[in-house]
Amino acid sequence: MNQEIELKLDVGPGALQALSEMAIWQGHTRQTLNATYFDTPGLALNKAGLSLRLRQGIQTLKALGPQGMGLFDRGEWEGPAPGGALDLEAFKNTPLNALNLKPSDLLPIIQVDVDRSTLVTDWQQSRIELSLDQGTVWADSHQAPLCELELELIEGKLGDLFDLANRLGQTVRLVPALTSKAGRGYGLLARPESGRSDRPLSPDISGLTRGQAFYRLATDILAQVLVQSEALRLHRRPEAVHQTRVALRRLRALIGLFKSVLDGPDLAALKASLKSVAQALGPARDLDVLIADLSRLDPAPQALIAALSEQQAQAYDSACQMIEAPEFGQVMVSVLRFIELGHWRTATGLQGHRRDRSVAKHARKTLKRLRQVLKRQGRGLLNMTPAQMHALRIRAKNLRYGLEMFGSLYPKQGQARQALLKTVKALQDQLGAANDKAMGLALIAAHPEVMSPAELTILGERLWPDKTVARATAQKTLQTALSMVKFWSAKA
Repeated sequence: MNQEIELKLDVGPGALQALSEMAIWQGHTRQTLNATYFDTPGLALNKAGLSLRLRQGIQTLKALGPQGMGLFDRGEWEGPAPGGALDLEAFKNTPLNALNLKPSDLLPIIQVDVDRSTLVTDWQQSRIELSLDQGTVWADSHQAPLCELELELIEGKLGDLFDLANRLGQTVRLVPALTSKAGRGYGLLARPESGRSDRPLSPDISGLTRGQAFYRLATDILAQVLVQSEALRLHRRPEAVHQTRVALRRLRALIGLFKSVLDGPDLAALKASLKSVAQALGPARDLDVLIADLSRLDPAPQALIAALSEQQAQAYDSACQMIEAPEFGQVMVSVLRFIELGHWRTATGLQGHRRDRSVAKHARKTLKRLRQVLKRQGRGLLNMTPAQMHALRIRAKNLRYGLEMFGSLYPKQGQARQALLKTVKALQDQLGAANDKAMGLALIAAHPEVMSPAELTILGERLWPDKTVARATAQKTLQTALSMVKFWSAKA
């Protein structure tokens, strides 16, 4: 068995030619590859974490390791296929043997046809094979284009793969690939026309250490960022803007939840880059919310909506330009590198001790702390300024994310958790109304050509409720949340 370690990167729109013209590709070879993937009608291999490929007279079995997004670390068994047909006898001492399959059990289910450019290069302290693939993935009657760069570590240091990716990504957009070629095909079989992810809100982290829990949550959320940002790039819809921002906020919140495990010299720059990406999406989201609110009025201020819609289109242009830029790809690759190779992975002493302890106790302490912060900062809510209410909203949001991400640790307290989660979400929305009003008034005031100050005052009264009533409602919801059972407590 060989161990294949490779970094898979999706090549951004229009970047293929620029990437292929880089000096590093001098002396590369080109070939056309036609691969067929086999599985049972019930997809037994896929369910077992295996893929079986026949390509150019070579049969290859791959088994997914612990990684499976961007960075792939897989067991690989490869050999000749006599006569161009599968020879299952050659896989006797592999995980495939446990499935007890006969050749007649297997069907060709995925076809992958690519034009490949290949080059082996010495980079820093490593020897790396670069493969640039462009082609099509076929499954059943569905197809999807493929354009990806593979960096395979032949020998050397894993960090050198990321260093090379960073170098190549300075001028072209490269983002971590969510799945393998076979995975793309299985995705077509499952949901060929959907851009949405089937992932649950948060994965199961029961029985894990803090480090393992962070790893599982972080890779899951990074995948959500990549899925939603691609949906925004392709479709330019308000929901995609919203979900991309949510995923970025969840990733930043996750870092906060595990700060004692993650702290190190590489953390500050990562947090700053994620914040910068999220801020670039802010104008589009603010305009989406305001235009939606204005459109619900009867009668709706059509001239104002038209003016704001022009501004909205410009905001979407800026957001999509950011997502399509090389810098966005570098941020995403840096996040993956932090997850895989960050300082926290090898830290010793107290930090290493924290990383290797059970996540269950960490969750209890964290949820207790988040509730205490919300309670302390919520004092005097009725007299808060919009900025103070916005800060309190962030505290409510952090508690909400903690309740979601640690949810799998409390299967027997599901009802209590859901009740608190629902109440905290309501509080978050109520506190957000003040920020929406302040942002909305500022956006509208920028268009005096369609609305006078007097008209703006009247419109504001129609759009947003009396601030005293809004604060009183939020105060009541906060008190309700703080009175609910602390299900994470050992005494609950």
